Amino acid sequence: MPEMRPRVLIAHEEPMVARILEHKLRREGHEVTCVRDAGALAGAMRDGGADVLLLDTRVAPRPPEAPAHGWFAMIEARDEAGAHAAMQEGAAGLVRLPFKPTDVAAQVSALLAMVRA
Repeated sequence: MPEMRPRVLIAHEEPMVARILEHKLRREGHEVTCVRDAGALAGAMRDGGADVLLLDTRVAPRPPEAPAHGWFAMIEARDEAGAHAAMQEGAAGLVRLPFKPTDVAAQVSALLAMVRA
């Protein structure tokens, strides 16, 4: 039986941001789905969910359902109140915008490695 690729869901309002992350994460071997609004996010979580969610907190302040392994809040670099709120809501970590795709991929990989250990 082939090994299942980790499922990453990206919920971000800006298509270019989602495309950049999607490209990097696919190259890292992940199955990636992108959505742009809260309704699509809720639908994607109902329709199979994700192992890891990258959530723009402008789309939703927290996931409508918990992803299998955790989620990262995507926030503006100087949004300390948003960072605190996301961590209180259970985020595994933060992706501060602007971001480096390699750093985000490393965060996703580290979370997945932690849950596999």
